[in-house]
Amino acid sequence: MQNQKKVHLAEFGLFFITILWGTSFVIIKQATTLVEPGYLLGIRFLFAAVMMALIFHKKLKLLTLDSLKFSFVLGGLLFLSYYLQTVAIKYTTAGKNAFLTTIYVIIVPFLYWIIRKVRPRPANLIAAFLCIIGIALISLSGDSFSLNFGDFLTILCGFFFASHIVFLSIASKQYDPILMSILQFFIVGILSFLVAIFTEPVPVLSTASLLPILYLSVFCTMIALGLQAVGEKYVSPSKASLIMSLESLIGCISGIVFLGEPLTIKLVAGFAMIFLAMLISELPSILSKTSTAPKSGS
Repeated sequence: MQNQKKVHLAEFGLFFITILWGTSFVIIKQATTLVEPGYLLGIRFLFAAVMMALIFHKKLKLLTLDSLKFSFVLGGLLFLSYYLQTVAIKYTTAGKNAFLTTIYVIIVPFLYWIIRKVRPRPANLIAAFLCIIGIALISLSGDSFSLNFGDFLTILCGFFFASHIVFLSIASKQYDPILMSILQFFIVGILSFLVAIFTEPVPVLSTASLLPILYLSVFCTMIALGLQAVGEKYVSPSKASLIMSLESLIGCISGIVFLGEPLTIKLVAGFAMIFLAMLISELPSILSKTSTAPKSGS
């Protein structure tokens, strides 16, 4: 019962971070017009790393050579994911960037199967495909769908996000998730600055650029990715990726509520498809509880 409570809390934490990430696409789109992607990510992740290290400094005592090696893998994957996504959003729309990133929903179950030899349940696969369809209905506009350079980079970032989700799930069960978050944030920040120094002009920071960076650092990085590391300790990668894909849905709802964007039939259909996907993903656990429940005597 106690373990089930932790699972539910972890699922709620993963859902909460989708709210933060759902608001980040427009902010990143605006921020990249003021600060180049490498410097944006460098400042964002190093600030988050320092803040977490100060708050959770006792966790640093848990550092081992093995955890440091694993953090390099996680940090490298996370850097490639965010760098490609941040560069890509300069060449594509926020909606397409959000949709194509969530290709990880499809990839994660198969990748976890390859690495951990855990076969995905049919319900997970059905839910993943329904979720992708729902996100497409929500995120994409127009009657045609074409891929440009930014879209191609976003698809690549989706593959790296999938890899990060799978490896983070493995790492969070072996090492302290807060420690792993601190380490990978430092690695992402350092790699971002190294790329930026050799490829980008030094930015002139202003209040207009610092405010979105501060939001991205504190809420979308320190809090959101920290919760992801803790959440994946208790939630399977397939289910975690499905929950986190709701960031597209949250982003769309935010546009309707705060920006007055229209609620169309296509959006309603997308909402319904994602809701159905979530129900199907829960079906195995519901059936399991029903089959194991004690039957009352006659």
